[in-house]
Amino acid sequence: AFITIKVSEKSKSVFIDPGATGTNGDGSRENPLTSWENLSFESHTSYFFQRSSSIEAKGTLIDDKKNMVFGAYGIGERPKIRFDAAVNSFKLRGCDGYVISDLDLTSSTDPNRILETYSNNFTINNCIISHAGMGMRGSGDDGKILFSTFHDVNRDGIYLTNDALNLEIGNCHFFNINMRYMENAPNTGYGEATGDAIQLEGANCSGARIHHNIMDRHNTGHKFNLIINGFRDGVGSTDIIIEHNVSIGPKDTNEQPGSGFYIVAVGPTSRYNEFIDAPTAYANVSRDAIAHHNIIRNSKNGFGVGKNTMIINNNTFYDVDYCVGMWPDGEGGQFKNNI
Repeated sequence: AFITIKVSEKSKSVFIDPGATGTNGDGSRENPLTSWENLSFESHTSYFFQRSSSIEAKGTLIDDKKNMVFGAYGIGERPKIRFDAAVNSFKLRGCDGYVISDLDLTSSTDPNRILETYSNNFTINNCIISHAGMGMRGSGDDGKILFSTFHDVNRDGIYLTNDALNLEIGNCHFFNINMRYMENAPNTGYGEATGDAIQLEGANCSGARIHHNIMDRHNTGHKFNLIINGFRDGVGSTDIIIEHNVSIGPKDTNEQPGSGFYIVAVGPTSRYNEFIDAPTAYANVSRDAIAHHNIIRNSKNGFGVGKNTMIINNNTFYDVDYCVGMWPDGEGGQFKNNI
């Protein structure tokens, strides 16, 4: 996956190759640094790691450094950065404009989270993030998470809260999510396994675009693939489009079975998505939600409509027990041209 990264004229580049020998370690491409501990993080600086290399890193906090780039150089697989930390592996706070691209971020210690970020205008592209309590946690407006894989996490793949305006999550793959469920499956309680592929919790996420993702929860129960609790301070998020995603699972459970999507917002549109093997494909608690041209396969319930209205048109149902169910105090909606 390729994206265009604009680099400031003020920026400088630092190269890191842990396998290099005979180098004086000045950070140039000819004489790269060889360890994470030798890095000094500065604004307007790009840090490039040698492809097919593996580097060990301690938990790292970077504060108020702008427009940094973390990427790869050379030929081969994504560089692997393996964090040894108990809580936060890599935390970026106030680091607006950062880019993380073409890296494999993992851990040897199963920390609370691999990446924690409280920054705006960030980009995460073509990365692998794995083996932690959460893949990514934080907040920030104008963020892009693209062409990346999140796997083998105990709870959430992505968890964002507070401010997340104009967020884009696209072309990502999520699997082995909410793995705490496996600790006592199939008897794991709801409160013991509370992870989702993507959770936007209490977030102002107006303008969100969530598209072309594969969210696979076929092997773990409870919760959701995508949950948007898009109300903050009583104001609902608007202009949310969720399209061209594949949602598999979550696995059915006796206690509080989950659903593919659970959406609480104002006027969200879900279109061209495919839901497979879910207890409920889409649980809607939004006002004026629209769902069209979705495919629901092998699920107990198609749409569960909460207290508010929903327009459900031009969708296709295969092997579904109940296409639409409404809560007793629901306000109604529209159901047309469905197959």
